[in-house]
Amino acid sequence: MSRLDSPPVHPVRADALTIRRRHLKTTRLASVILAGILMASNGFGQPLEVTDMKVTPGGISLGWSSVTDRYIVAQSPSLTAGSFQYVSAVLSSNKWTGPVNTDSAFFRIRAVRRPSFADAKLGSAARSAIPVKYEPTNEVYDIDFEAIEAFDFSGRAITNAAGIEYFTGLDSLLCFSNSLRRLDLSASTRLARLDCRHNILTNLSVSGSARLAQLDCSENQLKALDLSGNPALTLLNCGTNQLGSLDLSSNTELQRLGCYGNLTLTNLNISQSARLRALNCGSSSLSNRLDVSHNPLLTNLACSSIKATRLDVSANASLTSLECANNLMTNLNVSQNLNLVRLGCRGNLLTNTLDLSSNTRLTELDVYANRLTNIIIGGTANLTRLDIGSNSKLKGFDTTRLTNLTELSCANNGLTTLNVASNRALTSLSCPYNSLTSFDFSRNPVLERLDCSGNPNLSSLNLSSLAAAKRLYVGSCKFSTLDFSPNTKLEELNCSGNSLLTSLNILRCTNLTSLTCTENPSLLGVDLSANTRLESLSLGGGPNGMGAITGISSVNLIHNTQLKTLHITLCPMGVVDLSRNSELITVDIDNTRMGFVNVSDNLKLQELYVNNNRLGSLDISQNTQLKTVNCSYNLLTRLDISANTNLTYVNLSGNAVTEIVVWWPNPTKLPYPITL
Repeated sequence: MSRLDSPPVHPVRADALTIRRRHLKTTRLASVILAGILMASNGFGQPLEVTDMKVTPGGISLGWSSVTDRYIVAQSPSLTAGSFQYVSAVLSSNKWTGPVNTDSAFFRIRAVRRPSFADAKLGSAARSAIPVKYEPTNEVYDIDFEAIEAFDFSGRAITNAAGIEYFTGLDSLLCFSNSLRRLDLSASTRLARLDCRHNILTNLSVSGSARLAQLDCSENQLKALDLSGNPALTLLNCGTNQLGSLDLSSNTELQRLGCYGNLTLTNLNISQSARLRALNCGSSSLSNRLDVSHNPLLTNLACSSIKATRLDVSANASLTSLECANNLMTNLNVSQNLNLVRLGCRGNLLTNTLDLSSNTRLTELDVYANRLTNIIIGGTANLTRLDIGSNSKLKGFDTTRLTNLTELSCANNGLTTLNVASNRALTSLSCPYNSLTSFDFSRNPVLERLDCSGNPNLSSLNLSSLAAAKRLYVGSCKFSTLDFSPNTKLEELNCSGNSLLTSLNILRCTNLTSLTCTENPSLLGVDLSANTRLESLSLGGGPNGMGAITGISSVNLIHNTQLKTLHITLCPMGVVDLSRNSELITVDIDNTRMGFVNVSDNLKLQELYVNNNRLGSLDISQNTQLKTVNCSYNLLTRLDISANTNLTYVNLSGNAVTEIVVWWPNPTKLPYPITL
């Protein structure tokens, strides 16, 4: 179907000829008054002279002088721009005859051009977006794009948007994830939504888009952004650019603003945005210049990492969420923010007392890494998440009234005791790096996650009261034995750094998927036969040779067929059998005195680290997915990597290699470095 079968209701350019015809009702077409401008622009700045206007038995006939371009005729019963409809095909001649079906008719003649796109990929996307073409359909003209209201050419590696000006009827444009440097939409007067994020834009023009309501231009390289011509804007995301200032004084309808990640942003004018509800200006240089006193409807404010030493939110009574982490504030007053539900102010310099007695609706509080000595909490019944860690002077904080608490973190506070008996809803407890000597979890039946690592005097743990536990971190303590038989739901376990640990029982932990058991020099062995779901295993010493396990000379992995990641270091092993571990992706067996390793059954292997062993040979011919190989400091004299075409890194240093077999079309220029 052509456009002549169903002509669009769409404005045509006003720079063309206007002719008016009036019917006398007494006799149809008997008397006609034709009036018009005999000279008009043809759309290319050249004069268009009308040479012939006359009534015909079928309607009206028009003729004009220029035939150097293509033309199209539009008709309307009035001069209202939106009521004009194209009534002709694209004409290559300078004459047109057509019917007149109303008592009063106006005609416009406009030149038609063949579109030109600087980027062929944009041209292809544009042509594919044309819903219905004008006659003749074997050609593409600029008018074919006018009726398109939504255009999406995202993720097509397009570098040039020249030609987008043909889309004068656009309501929505999605062009994110390309490589555009410039985008001029000044001709898109109907545009309401624009998403051009994740390009490399240095210039963006939307000055003619007065109806623009939503704009996302984040993740570009914009140093300036003029939005003075966009009074209807309600949502703006210009985060992660290079803006130094942002003036939104003309955007009185703005409700959501994201200008985060503009590291050079020092000035933000939102004084006229009284309807603003959400603001994220984090990771900028606004410092104390952030002014939200004119935004009474603000509910969400995120201003972390802006180098602020003070913050005034006294005028923001509607505030429900405040995130002001990683600043330089010594005091924070939220006494006027009675609706506050979430407060995050970690990484500041808050001292003495934080008074939250007025904030009875608070459910989440994060004051990690400050200098507080006291916290006054008003809404004890509502608080569910609390992080008071790294406040070294906050040693006696009482949680007994926080009966709905589900998550508690009090790491690095110098605690010697911790009472969580009243917190029966607790599902996560993190209390590492304190001076705790004992725990009582008998009143915490739903505790799923416990991190008590780094308590050097903690020597016993009642694991029978942790039947619901799925993740346990009990490293760097004073345990000599650990029996996890009661913890059948356990999925992740880290028991590293227990220098006195001699026995580890995980035979009933059949749901275990991750085990980290390093730097336990006294450990005599570990039975993994029941842990058939294990996907990640780390066993042996730690960095810089710490905590070598000399008592483990072998490890049986034949039952761990789901294993994907294996780290074994600083254990005196001769051979590790990997024949049943076909899912392995990463293998790191270093500093083990291993004399032989067989990886021929590990076809999914991508990373292989077998450095500092006693390998005399290494066969990786079956491991075609390998990307990284480190076999330094062994006894190798030859290595064949001709089958490993996906390699990006090879380290052979510290060997006596005399021959390397490689495959590459140009063997004198390897695609990856080989360190010898």
